[in-house]
Amino acid sequence: MLAFGAGTVATYTRTHFESNEARVTGGAISATIQSTSFVTDCKLTGNRASKGAAIYVDDASKLVVKNSFFKDNVATQIGGADIFAILALITIEAEFDGTETNWRHSPCFVSNLTATLMNLLTGAIDRFSR
Repeated sequence: MLAFGAGTVATYTRTHFESNEARVTGGAISATIQSTSFVTDCKLTGNRASKGAAIYVDDASKLVVKNSFFKDNVATQIGGADIFAILALITIEAEFDGTETNWRHSPCFVSNLTATLMNLLTGAIDRFSR
């Protein structure tokens, strides 16, 4: 798992994140505290966490996902099997496959943020406001 914060900028290109696991958040990538993440041409498969099994982003962070593929990621507690974002700015152009689409295991869980969601080929987006 890659975890970072405090203004960090991280770029992942043509990377395969497979079978990573975190006890709480971000099985593959966890971005917090005003960090910025660019995920381009990546595969995120078989990752596990309680929230955001593939990617977890929060606390005024920015996430840009382009031309990436998500498959068989498992969130054990609440939605966001692929991406869990709260209080963040996200842009997603991705394909989701093999993820359950009920509220508990939907591909994306987004809350209190600005989101641009494009080309979501499979699955659903959950939006919750407080």
